[in-house]
Amino acid sequence: MRRVNHQFSASELESVWQRWKRGEPNLQIAKALGFPPASVWWQIRTRGGLAPHARRRPRER
Repeated sequence: MRRVNHQFSASELESVWQRWKRGEPNLQIAKALGFPPASVWWQIRTRGGLAPHARRRPRER
């Protein structure tokens, strides 16, 4: 079976996590975004089902 690497944009990832928090199944999220279900599942699985923290730059000194 051939693997295809799907890159999610920042807005797509935000949508994935918002939908996941609302309780939508990964299949429904994948259909809404137009990605294969395995790609969405992998994003959720690799982070243990918890959305990553927002990235912030350190303050300049």
